[in-house]
Amino acid sequence: MSHSTIHKAKQEAPATLPVKGCALAYLTSTRGGRNGASQIRTQHSLTVFSAFCEQRNIGISDINNRIITDFVEYLKESRPANKRGATQVSSWTVANFIRQVKSMLKWAAEDELTYSDYVDANTIKHITVPRRDEILIETLSDQHIRALLAACKGEENDFMRARGKMIVILLYSSGIRASELVHLRLEHLTLDPGAGYLMIRQGKSRKDRRVPISESCSRRLQDYCRTWRAHVPASAPVFPSRAGTPRRAGSAGTESLTVAGLQQLLKRLAARAGITDRRVSPHNFRHAFSANFMRDGGEIWTLQRLLGHSSTNITERYIKSLGVDFNLHDRALPYLR
Repeated sequence: MSHSTIHKAKQEAPATLPVKGCALAYLTSTRGGRNGASQIRTQHSLTVFSAFCEQRNIGISDINNRIITDFVEYLKESRPANKRGATQVSSWTVANFIRQVKSMLKWAAEDELTYSDYVDANTIKHITVPRRDEILIETLSDQHIRALLAACKGEENDFMRARGKMIVILLYSSGIRASELVHLRLEHLTLDPGAGYLMIRQGKSRKDRRVPISESCSRRLQDYCRTWRAHVPASAPVFPSRAGTPRRAGSAGTESLTVAGLQQLLKRLAARAGITDRRVSPHNFRHAFSANFMRDGGEIWTLQRLLGHSSTNITERYIKSLGVDFNLHDRALPYLR
């Protein structure tokens, strides 16, 4: 293509482009850097933002801090509250939406093929991510865990009772993410006496890591696998779904439990246990693990590695959000100042 042809094409370029097209191009271009769950969350945020812009005839080149401010108000007015007892969407959810939009715009400003002509890097710098409320998280206690374990007796068969108990114990003992638990395969387990650990493959940010587990948890997991997962391939999931539930001890169950299925299980157990003062979710187990680790004298650097955080800044936020229990904790105090 000649220089004159390129110049003519630029002159004839439209004044702006739809946000939806930019969002799709961004998601396609960057999906290699995100795991499946992260891709779904990012796609959801940008779909909502694209629809907001389309309804108001806002193109990609029109986006500035004022548009983002209007979008924040739109989220507060239109999105349902995602916390028990809340009247509007949380500040954390809103901030996550804006971070996703800003990441897309940064990508567009550097996309020389199409979008760099429509997005100004200086404009992006003036887009501010809303501040998030400082919320103290109430973690699950040992009493809550005992109630959840007892509630597993109400599951419909022996295998589902054993699976429910093992899931509660493993989440509470390891602090792994929901997506990491459902993707655990038998070949990812090392259950040697005194040296048990989980090999988390392709966790968040597509990073592998090794998570040690206690001797008690290791023994329970070994008993569970010997009873219910003895005759399935090493590549089979540790926790099969209801559809993949073996009909007898040792029979096949190769369809993995999903994150949605895990959430439904915990919701079912919480209702059966009568737990109403805490939100029982996979992530709240992660908070409880973090709290217990720090109370027992753990180091923030070790906790960062166990949780799979990319930086100690994220781990520090965990500690801060866990409340007054840490105000007198010698190991935590230097990082809370």
